[in-house]
Amino acid sequence: MSRETRLLLITIGVSVAALLLLARFRFPTQVQILNPSPPPLEQLAARATYDELASIIAQLQARVQPGLVVLNVTRNERQAEAAGVDAAAPQYLPAVRVGDQLALSLLGPGSRIQGLAGSEHAVAVMLAADPVQHLALVRVPKGEAPTWLRERPVAPDVPGYFGIAEGGRGGLTLRPLFVSRLDPVSDPRWDSPLLAMGGHSDAPPGSFIFTLEGALVGMVIDDQGMRMVVPAATLERSVTRLLHGRISAPGDLGVQIQPLSPTLAAATGAEQGVVVSRVDPGGPAASSLKVGDVIQAVDGEPTYSREAFEHWASTIAAGTVATLSLIRQSKPLTASITTRTVPARARPPVAGRTLGLTLRAVPGLGAQVLHVLPQSAGAQAGIVPGDVITTLNGGPLPTPAQVTQAFREPAAGSYVILGLERTGRPLVVAVAKP
Repeated sequence: MSRETRLLLITIGVSVAALLLLARFRFPTQVQILNPSPPPLEQLAARATYDELASIIAQLQARVQPGLVVLNVTRNERQAEAAGVDAAAPQYLPAVRVGDQLALSLLGPGSRIQGLAGSEHAVAVMLAADPVQHLALVRVPKGEAPTWLRERPVAPDVPGYFGIAEGGRGGLTLRPLFVSRLDPVSDPRWDSPLLAMGGHSDAPPGSFIFTLEGALVGMVIDDQGMRMVVPAATLERSVTRLLHGRISAPGDLGVQIQPLSPTLAAATGAEQGVVVSRVDPGGPAASSLKVGDVIQAVDGEPTYSREAFEHWASTIAAGTVATLSLIRQSKPLTASITTRTVPARARPPVAGRTLGLTLRAVPGLGAQVLHVLPQSAGAQAGIVPGDVITTLNGGPLPTPAQVTQAFREPAAGSYVILGLERTGRPLVVAVAKP
């Protein structure tokens, strides 16, 4: 390489280096680091915060666990269908001790207590239940009652962290729960306002919420998909009513309703609501409502669907004055009706009171199930349409009449043992007679 070439290359290299240096000062840039790690001290501080919360929850569990038990409960068919689960699947609900052998829990109508979670031999028996508030007093194995319900009520400091006690197959579990807000909401079922949990909450109904210091805030319930907290002081008063038998009976308006169809909306001039399809002549609404009336609101709360109205009707207590906003022949009206105690004929049929099976004879096999009445004894035993009853109390090839008669004959509390064939698979079920 000649001397001139070397000098030219050196000159070019120096020029490029000078231009880069000048550009560095003239156009400063900040080098970006992808996924920067926080400084070591910040990492230690965050870890310490989580460790501290875990330690607080562990101490809280040690404090509250002796005063809680977990019930093993099965739902009725309607509850299971609403929850989208199998009726035979167990539900584990915590219960707070309110006496040496008494505990309070949230139990829906028709729920059955099988025992205590984590204990095969422990017995739990329902002693009293409120059909409106869905609270129940349960006799449980002897233990020391806590003082939570007798302590001075606390004003929850929100937003903030709380401890939530839930039930599981192995017993009680406690975890932290962040609550953004708690807003007072009036509810006719309760004698004082409930606390609505702001935003979406994964707190399961029946669970109990505690402050991190160990004070009971209340019990979580579900109200049309919204999580509410029943304050501890309200629970204490409910326990007193249950102990002394002063339980609110469910109320009844004496009406039946149906959805508002587009045609009925055009005919009545109502934009939303439910239509009265029947009025009991002897009921409390006989002088106030007429067939064809559109109920648009109850106590000022708009009614948009039959489900919403039926939910309200299932939770209102007897003796409550309900103010209904109506549309009758395109004219707005208001009616105040005092609900009555649900008459015996209006109560829903007791689950399991009938066999509930529609059967047909199948020569050489037995009796085939064509239809199963919901909440019947056959449904509770797990029988489904398509099953073929091949044996009856050990006897082969029963006829439909024999199956029906066998259910009528035994005394209450006994069982009928049925052998089934389901899609080529043999099964055995026991049908209880109430």
